[in-house]
Amino acid sequence: MFVPVTADGLRADDDEAPVEYFGHVSFERTDDQEEPGKLRGQADFTDVVADDNPDWQVDLNDDVVAKWFAGGSRGGDVTLIWGLPLVRGAVAATAELDGEVVDQVGIDDGRFTLVAVDAVTGFGDDLYLEIVLWDRTLQRVIARESLYAEGGDEAEDASAPEDEAS
Repeated sequence: MFVPVTADGLRADDDEAPVEYFGHVSFERTDDQEEPGKLRGQADFTDVVADDNPDWQVDLNDDVVAKWFAGGSRGGDVTLIWGLPLVRGAVAATAELDGEVVDQVGIDDGRFTLVAVDAVTGFGDDLYLEIVLWDRTLQRVIARESLYAEGGDEAEDASAPEDEAS
C-alpha cells in the first residue's frame, strides 16, 4: 500500500521562494498482521510549483516504485502517480497508455492516486502514460496531462521524468 503526501512550504535559504515537498510511505500488510510491516518512505521537494504555472490543469507527482519485465528487452516502470486537479468539475482520474485505461480512480477530497505501468518499451513504439481528468458524466475529458515535460523527446524524458509535470 502507498500513502502519498504533498505539502507547500518555503525554501530554507529564501523565505519567499515557494517549494512543494512530496513523497510517499509504503507498507505491506498481510491478513494475519494487525500492524503494517516493511515500512518504507521517500521524500523530495521541487521549486516548480502550481502557483507559478497558471496554465497547469493538474498538479502531478510521480515515483517509479518497481520495474515490470515482460521478457527479453520488453518492460516498463510501475509508477505511483498522485495529484490535485487544478480545474473545476473533475470527479475521476485515469492513467492511460496509448489510449487504453490502465488505472482509474475517483477524485476524493480533491486528490487522486493511481498506480500504472509507464515508459513501456520493446513492443514497437515506446508508450508513456497520460493522466486524464473526467467530468461527472465520465464522458467529457476536462484535462489531459503527460508525466513528461512538453517539447522534449519522450525517449530522453523517459530516463529523467519530471517530479512536477503539468
